Amino acid sequence: MFMHYVLRSVLISSLSCVLGTLIYQQFVPAVYPVKGSIELRGDAGKNASPLGKVAAADFSTRMINSVYSTDVLSDAIQRLSGFQFAILGTSGDPIQTLRDELQVSVDGSSDRLEIELDSPFRHEAAAVVNAVMDSLLSPTKPGLRAANGIVTLQPQMIAQVTSASADVEPNGVSPEMMIWLAAGCGIGLGLLIAVYLGVTDQRVRSPQQIEKLMGIHTAGYLPPLSGKSSPAGRGLAAYIDPTSEVALLCRSLLLKLFGATVSEQAGSLLITSPCAGEGRSTVSLNLAVTLALAGENVLLVDGNIQSPILHKLFAQTDSVLGLCESLDNPTSALEFVRPTHVNNLHLLSCGKPSSTAATKLQSGALKQVMMQLREKYRYVLIDSGPALGNPDTLALASRCSASLLVIHAQETRMADAVEARNELKQHGAKQLVAIVNALPNDSRRRYFHSQPPARGVRKASHESYYNVHDYGCVTS
Repeated sequence: MFMHYVLRSVLISSLSCVLGTLIYQQFVPAVYPVKGSIELRGDAGKNASPLGKVAAADFSTRMINSVYSTDVLSDAIQRLSGFQFAILGTSGDPIQTLRDELQVSVDGSSDRLEIELDSPFRHEAAAVVNAVMDSLLSPTKPGLRAANGIVTLQPQMIAQVTSASADVEPNGVSPEMMIWLAAGCGIGLGLLIAVYLGVTDQRVRSPQQIEKLMGIHTAGYLPPLSGKSSPAGRGLAAYIDPTSEVALLCRSLLLKLFGATVSEQAGSLLITSPCAGEGRSTVSLNLAVTLALAGENVLLVDGNIQSPILHKLFAQTDSVLGLCESLDNPTSALEFVRPTHVNNLHLLSCGKPSSTAATKLQSGALKQVMMQLREKYRYVLIDSGPALGNPDTLALASRCSASLLVIHAQETRMADAVEARNELKQHGAKQLVAIVNALPNDSRRRYFHSQPPARGVRKASHESYYNVHDYGCVTS
């Protein structure tokens, strides 16, 4: 199960980090330093001035001022295409933009002029730098530039020209490296999250964990059932396909509960769980159907007075007279039992809940009802409410020969399971065993996934509370 945390956490964290990096690059793109240079001869300063050789510092200043001049920059802009010009912006003065963005320098020996433009658009930036260099090397208005004191570079003054290239590395970390770093950080973060979840997760994950931490025997497990099926479809899974994994596991579970062969001994079994929503009714109905299909005389009782559901799975109307009414008339309990179209399976629904019925669960009336039911039915399965905070369930547990604690592998917290075990034992529950419901894929289940679907299976394509009779499980 820890590997499940690792894989899920690493995958989510890595994708999140990479996605965040891509978004960051979209809004804060990498900046590329695009640079071009003009290497001058040693006597360039002398050739640049009609008055003779000028000081190196003065020549450097004049060269820089020439690049920033309006004539050079406007000439460079005219040399650019519309797409290349777009990086200068659509608003404001493009000449002033170039003055702000261009970085011009002449080294100390005054023999190299460097023009640099930092931009996320490296190809367009290279075109801009090269346009400025071309404007210096081949002016379109040389007379005007001379009048303005602009240094005009003559061919004899130039030793080498290095055009700006877009093939440069960005400042800082490259986008590709950022993605790899993000993936690495995501893997590390995922591992940390997985360790944290593994340490803090208090949910029950395996039968071995139940036996080790709770000290009670685990009779078996059931696989996850499709969430697309209705409660009726999940509860009748063993009836819809008697060759399915659910049906086989139910038979195995019943053998462990009632002996080497199912018919060797009879009994009453309470099915409960620590909290709501852990699959009690699904387990109860599948076990009852499995026993009935084996030819046993079975009674399924809805003991969940607070929230009855079995009458919905077997009928189209509200709960009819049942357990609550039998507590008021213990000697007539059998009159409230209804047959179903599953051979050998009968139903005692909850009936109309009342305060008096809940009170009589704590009295001798429940004992009389159970005695009558046990006299006629070899197996009595009671689908009760959750064990925690529910005195009705604890009262029913004390009158059954065994109690089955349903623990959901995806939902039940270990603290709740331990507390439910303690509550049941303190109130006289006998032969308390556990079953793990919705156990995820396990090596023991590989056989079922490799088997072809059985022929002649009763289909359940559109299960709902109101068409369960299509399976033949409802009587009038």
